[in-house]
Amino acid sequence: MNEALAFNTIDLRIREQDSRTWVEVVGPEGEWVEAETQMPKDSQFETIDEGIWNWPEGRIDSLCDSLGRALMPPDVQRLYAAVLDRTLSQGNQVLRLKVHFLGAARGYQRYPWEGARVNGQYPALTPRVSFTRTTDLPRPAIPFAVDKLPYRILVATVVPSNLGLDPMAGPEVQSAEATLRSLVSAGLLQLEVCPNLTLSRLEELLHEKDYHIFYFTGFANVDKLGNGTIVLVDEKNAMREVDARRFASIFLGTRVRIAFLSTGFGVLGRGSGVGLADALLEVGLPIVVGHSGVVTNVGAQVFAGGFFDELVRTNSIDFAVSAGRRAMTEPGSDKPRGEWLNPVLLMRSQEGKFFGGEAAYTIETFIRGGSLVSEAKARGEFDAAAFVGKIDATRQSISTIRSVSDQFKAKDLIDDAELEIRTSNWTIATQKLAEASSHIYLVIKNEERDLVDQRHDRQARWTVLGISVFLLTAVAALAFALRDIWTPDMTIPVIALPVAVVVWSFVGGVAAMLQAFVGTKLPDPKPISYEWLLWRPVVGVILGSVVYLVIAGGLFVLGQVDVTTAQNRNTYVLWALAFLGGFSDKFAILVFDTVVRTVAQADDKAPSGVSDLKNESHQSKGNLDSSATLASADNTAKR
Repeated sequence: MNEALAFNTIDLRIREQDSRTWVEVVGPEGEWVEAETQMPKDSQFETIDEGIWNWPEGRIDSLCDSLGRALMPPDVQRLYAAVLDRTLSQGNQVLRLKVHFLGAARGYQRYPWEGARVNGQYPALTPRVSFTRTTDLPRPAIPFAVDKLPYRILVATVVPSNLGLDPMAGPEVQSAEATLRSLVSAGLLQLEVCPNLTLSRLEELLHEKDYHIFYFTGFANVDKLGNGTIVLVDEKNAMREVDARRFASIFLGTRVRIAFLSTGFGVLGRGSGVGLADALLEVGLPIVVGHSGVVTNVGAQVFAGGFFDELVRTNSIDFAVSAGRRAMTEPGSDKPRGEWLNPVLLMRSQEGKFFGGEAAYTIETFIRGGSLVSEAKARGEFDAAAFVGKIDATRQSISTIRSVSDQFKAKDLIDDAELEIRTSNWTIATQKLAEASSHIYLVIKNEERDLVDQRHDRQARWTVLGISVFLLTAVAALAFALRDIWTPDMTIPVIALPVAVVVWSFVGGVAAMLQAFVGTKLPDPKPISYEWLLWRPVVGVILGSVVYLVIAGGLFVLGQVDVTTAQNRNTYVLWALAFLGGFSDKFAILVFDTVVRTVAQADDKAPSGVSDLKNESHQSKGNLDSSATLASADNTAKR
């Protein structure tokens, strides 16, 4: 499965302005290009709803070239070529083309853009290139990956009775069932086929269980306004058309991640109409897979088989759709010509992996090794040599774990697997080995995450330390440069605040930064808030200055001595208090609260006027007996 793949995304936004059409492109590293383009003529699509396979080869080629020129004018082609070369040069990277249709340009979304040919090549068929569409919506999509077994697929096959067809006979359903049979047999996946569902019964099913893929095979249509409709049945098994938004509303609150619509029409709207895909994305579904035009039974079967086979093998929606398209292009007399242009992938999730967490690893383990065990059991034997080889490989991977306790746990699970082999209990032996492999995998991932967190922690500490040293150095340099001008009694005009108080308050704010990031262990490393680093010294200056004014003004008394009188005035004490105010907002708030209580007591004793605040503050000294009590307050800076 694609554990280490990285996606480079090119966003192509098609919009209309002043009767002109533009393509705006944003590359994965911020590259930007905007170019005017010319859309293909509507006459080229007059019979597209009748099926592309009826077209001659030359007409299909002409259509693909015109789509390529419209999607990628020369400037856009150059950006695409550069990003593609850069991506393909890295073995673990994939290029994702994401096409947006904005405003009035939504009318162009019905065209089969997946068939665009650029510089003689088809991006939608190029290996390690994913061609997707998206819709920009305010409602966020639900999280995509599913991490709990079993995975559930609800298959709805709808064929109204008046058509005289068997609703269970869909060839694409049979192809999907054959591909998924091994996972279903192992209990890792549940596939439920429900023929001819009414809208109410479908809604009940979606809310009864956590289905993760909704697979629909049947008919859809487009109404006179260009809106998509889907064909279900009523209680009498007669055809009932349901408009796109009403149909999508039944998915609200469900766990469906992928809607796979095997229909010929209706997935995409016409003009400004809302298609089935648009409506499903609007209610929060992250992925819709469907067809932009008429699809034949053979084409649907081939695409579904290639899609699910690749989804299980690589755990990638992007790769699954690409594999389905390529399967439709393989030689074969029964495969309709040019029908590979129809499949569309509409995607709002940035994450393309369907299976997630420990469950994903369980499925991967089964796919890689479980089939060997299953085949041996079917023959009445067990490939012990291959199983022992897997045990040895798993035991070797224990050395990559740093935690001794986790090493012992993995070793015990492997030992249990070997013990079960000796008793010929192959099923439990396989289960124990899978548990050991899953345990090792998760421990390694957690340890890698811890290393990343530790690296972020060190980066944050060194960054804050560097900023703090720079600020303190700047203050020291300024003080040295102005040593002949500054005096301890120099004040700032208008507000009559000593310059030394401002400086010491600023130093207190910087010290709070150091204490928050360097002096304590961060319980949960987080990215640095540079906004907080900017404002913390400023807040320190304000709090420290106000604390100085409160004490210098006689509103607060320290101990038995009034430091504000001429004979007892100690500027160093006041500067220290200014530093404490800048360092600890809790200290400053404690001072302010004490002053408020003192003033309130004064008001209670002298309702006709406020008595001497200095005397009243002496009477309230029991609230805060000494500066040591203040200093013991928690001075941890708020982040």
